[in-house]
Order: sequence, then structure tokens, then C-alpha cells
Amino acid sequence: MRIVVSIDTDTFTEGDDIAVDLAAASLAELPQAGHEIVVVHGGPVETQAATGSRLVRALDALLAGRTVVALVTHAQVGAHDPLVHRPDRPLVRPQAVPEAQVVRELLADGTVVVCGGGIPVVRERGTARLRTVPVTVDPDRTAALLAVELDADILLFLTSATHLFAESGHGRPRPLLRLTPDELSGTRLPEAVIARAAVAADFVTRTGELAAVGPVDNALGILLGTTGTLIRPAPASLPAAD
Repeated sequence: MRIVVSIDTDTFTEGDDIAVDLAAASLAELPQAGHEIVVVHGGPVETQAATGSRLVRALDALLAGRTVVALVTHAQVGAHDPLVHRPDRPLVRPQAVPEAQVVRELLADGTVVVCGGGIPVVRERGTARLRTVPVTVDPDRTAALLAVELDADILLFLTSATHLFAESGHGRPRPLLRLTPDELSGTRLPEAVIARAAVAADFVTRTGELAAVGPVDNALGILLGTTGTLIRPAPASLPAAD
């Protein structure tokens, strides 16, 4: 399968190489199992190069004979998007990842690609040049957009939690295992994960492929169904009987 992995780099702290090594060990199991992977990591633009370097070096040590590269990517936003001009700079939705074709070609050569969450840019009219803009692009939506542009089979969000959990008015939160986008939208979720869950559900609805959310230290286990939350398309309805 072709997998786009969005890794929550809030789990990484500066100088914490143990966390990076654990994440890399989890990620390395995917190409070792025969999957193509693109890793998208977020974080401030000024730290993305350092984070990418740390992940590449850790993966390179685990994947002997496999090429692992860090790629600087851009997240193109709409020049006339009103959010671009907001002083509080909320998360902006990307419209394209200009390097998507390059990523596709690298995957075809068997390369493991590590991408930053995207440097925000707009394309200037007349010159077609890319110009940076002082906004923050939603890294989850950047990963989802790249997954669409690469025809990925699964969009995988790796976090510090084992599952998405449904909130409960009484008792402990309930882990969600397998559900459709409609089922997910009807589930009461903690505020902190609502946006990510919506991105995952939107990807499944748009593409008919799979999305999942699960622990950063067990990526392969999510695919095997031993942990994590899987969002899958709704079953096709049967034709009505004559």
C-alpha cells in the first residue's frame, strides 16, 4: 500500500532523540513490510528542517539499502483567501503541494520520503512565482491533500494516543475501533481531536480509501488492526429487489 503518515511532532522535544528513535523504529516497519511511505511532520517552519533531519538519520540507520530523503515542501494557499490577511493568523487550508509529482517519482524509485508540513506560499499572478506568506497552514490538511495528490491507499495519523476516544457523560472514555465517516461525525469527541478526526473522515469520503489514527510507536499495528482507530468507507448499499 501507499501510505501517507502524518506524525504529531508535539511528541518530540528538542534534544529528545529517544522519542525520535522510537518513532523511526515504528515508521521503519512499514517499508519493511512492503509498503510505500511518505512521512509528513508538522511544527513551526523554522524547526521543520531540523525535525526532518533527525527523522531521516534515524530511519536511514534502520533501513539498510533503502534511500531515505528529507524534502522541503510548500503548502500553496489561495492568494485571496481572507484568512491569509487575518492578524491572528488562524490555520489556513492548503490548496496544493507543488512538490507532489516529485514525491510520486521518488516513491516509484523505492525512496522513503520525509516532508515538512509545508512552507506557506501563494502563487503570484503574472509571474507564477511562489511567494511565502506569514500564515500557519494546517499540517493535518496538508498531509491529507498530499495523500489525495499521491493516490494514497491510507492516510495515517500517528499521535501519543492509542485510539480516538468517544467522550462519555459517565464512566471512562470509550476507544473507537472501526467506523465510517458518518458514524464518526455523530460521535462526541474531545475538543482536541475534533479537527484531526474531521480531516480523516473527509479524506475517506473524498477518496473511498482508508484513514486511521493511532499510536506513534506502533504504526504497523494500526494497519494490522491491533490498535488505533480505522475510518473506512460506508458499505455500498445493495440494489433494491425487483
